[in-house]
Amino acid sequence: MDIDLGGVAIEKAFQPLKNSEINLSCIVGAGSINIGLKQWSRFTSWDDLWADYELESNGQDTPVAYKSELKTSFFMATPSIGIRYYLLDWFAVGAHVGYLYTHMVKDNWDINGSDLYQAPKLDLSNTFYKVNFFFGG
Repeated sequence: MDIDLGGVAIEKAFQPLKNSEINLSCIVGAGSINIGLKQWSRFTSWDDLWADYELESNGQDTPVAYKSELKTSFFMATPSIGIRYYLLDWFAVGAHVGYLYTHMVKDNWDINGSDLYQAPKLDLSNTFYKVNFFFGG
């Protein structure tokens, strides 16, 4: 599974004390999910590996091994609040708490380039925390 996120960051920082900073930020953008599924059931030898890619001999011409690529995209927003404290002129520590909001259209999935219907609702929304170390002036 691969999840890609990207967007525009909007941030406002306040400096209430000499060595500290409070910032409010929000990233608004989009993301995508790619899920690769493979079924490999019984590979014990080189011949077994290639036999699973042959068609069944039952006359139905159905493959035995499967590989599928599922994809979708979604809207996302990540509001957060954070603090930063400068221990030295060139070193600071910080912490953020925020929320990742995602909105995914249920029937926007495709499988191997074709539409996939009746996909379940997937919600990636959740609280996140981060700790940062800043070096430099």
